[in-house]
Amino acid sequence: MFTELYVENLALIESASLSWQNGLNVLTGETGAGKSMVIDAVSLLLGGRASQDYIRSGAEICLVQGSFTGPWEKAVMEILNKTGLQVGDELILTRELQKNGKSTCRINLRAVPLSVFREIGRRLINIHGQMEHMSLLDPLNQLNLLDSYGGSEHLALVNKVSTVYSKWQNAKKALAELENKLNDMAVRYDFLNFQIQEIDNAALRVGEDDELFVERNRLRHAQEIVENTALAWSCLNGGNKAGAPADSLAEAMNALRNLAKYDASVETILGKISDVYYNLEDVTAELRNYKDNITEDPARLEDVEKRLYEIKDICRKYGGSIENALTLAEKNQEELAQWSDQDAFKEKLTAEAVKTEASFREQADILSAARQKIALKLSEAITGELHELQMKNSIFGVDINPASASHLGNDEVVFMFNPNPGEGFKPVAKIASGGEMARIMLAIKVILARLDNIPTLIFDEIDSGLGGIALGSVAQKLAQIAKYSQAVCVSHAPIVAAYADNHLLVSKEVIKGRTITKVQALKGEERINEVARMLAGASVSQTTKAQAQEMINAGIGLKL
Repeated sequence: MFTELYVENLALIESASLSWQNGLNVLTGETGAGKSMVIDAVSLLLGGRASQDYIRSGAEICLVQGSFTGPWEKAVMEILNKTGLQVGDELILTRELQKNGKSTCRINLRAVPLSVFREIGRRLINIHGQMEHMSLLDPLNQLNLLDSYGGSEHLALVNKVSTVYSKWQNAKKALAELENKLNDMAVRYDFLNFQIQEIDNAALRVGEDDELFVERNRLRHAQEIVENTALAWSCLNGGNKAGAPADSLAEAMNALRNLAKYDASVETILGKISDVYYNLEDVTAELRNYKDNITEDPARLEDVEKRLYEIKDICRKYGGSIENALTLAEKNQEELAQWSDQDAFKEKLTAEAVKTEASFREQADILSAARQKIALKLSEAITGELHELQMKNSIFGVDINPASASHLGNDEVVFMFNPNPGEGFKPVAKIASGGEMARIMLAIKVILARLDNIPTLIFDEIDSGLGGIALGSVAQKLAQIAKYSQAVCVSHAPIVAAYADNHLLVSKEVIKGRTITKVQALKGEERINEVARMLAGASVSQTTKAQAQEMINAGIGLKL
């Protein structure tokens, strides 16, 4: 239960403490007295948007504090335990706004994130304001209201559909991304194939360019090479001279062999000369062969030049060397090999998209069938509430129509309304008047509040635009709600104030040149006077007071 609200430096409120009771708590006062500021204060306790404009002029800090007593709902305890907060029979929520823009949230004096503060607050209090009527016109809100009425088991089905829908969308996204990639790959595939083909056609071999450089050099200087080789060979074979070096060495060897008969020590010299002789023969033979193979061949030189140009061109394109070009071709082959699996991957993703879509359709159909049953129950429940709110001939209905697939299924929910016999159903958004809309929203709030187990309901001028019997029925309904949930209502209606278990007057006065809003609990004669003022304005008479007393007595009788 919401037991106390303390407000400090909030707009016109310098300091105020409001004590709440079980049952129906009603705030009344002249227009502009500051009743809306009390609702703003509660909104801050629920984690609502904070603004520096809330801070009273001249103050540095605005403070709002709410006290609550247990027992606590399971959802509240789960959040508190998850946060590590130890809570007894009392919860104190504190919100502090500073002029420098900082905002601090505390639960039982311990600082907590705004998200936790907000989650706890919405489990303790539910505010219904005039603007909330407009939310009833939104088809999405109508769908959410219907699902909420279905309870936890139905909401689990909604979550299941949402999960399957996400899987389907993820599969579709992955497939679309792959198809885009494949489109890009088609261009790259051709590009890689072109590179591979060009390198393969070049038939590169590591070291070939070095060999060709040597051959080209010989072919370019063939004549000079032949001349010098011939000269070297001629020198070794004597040329035009009297004898060749080989003949001289042979004579020297014969002489040393004869000498060795008499002195074995010359065998060493003979061996060395023999080595020179045979090496000279080998060199002469090699030089002769080399000379015989050197020819001027312009055609071959042209072929070598072309091949070197081809190799140079390929290397320039693909890494600067034969090794790099061959490595690139190998890498391209590996990449193409990987891409060859993409078709199989596409088939897999396509199958996954088809499978998840079928699963979504199946679960969405189950959800639609469940919604049809819930719609009948909700229609009957709201119609019953509307009859109690003096809309005796009205019938509430819920249409469920096919819609595009979404995380909420494939349904569109439209709240329908038949205000009078013979008129037929039309969408609430198109037919309901302001007063009817207020009562329809109140009926929905009454029903859903019982499901949500929220201990405190706050109604901000729920009776606006109503009068006569309809206003009386709304007052009675608020009194009924207060039997199972604590209710707080801001009202300008005397009958609503008369039915209050706790009547608070919001007023303002000027003290030392500054306007200050005050809140006081009314008892006895004070309460009679306030209800009489609400009935007659400034012209309060004994008759008016008697009427006020009669209304208060009627409210007391309603609760017996």
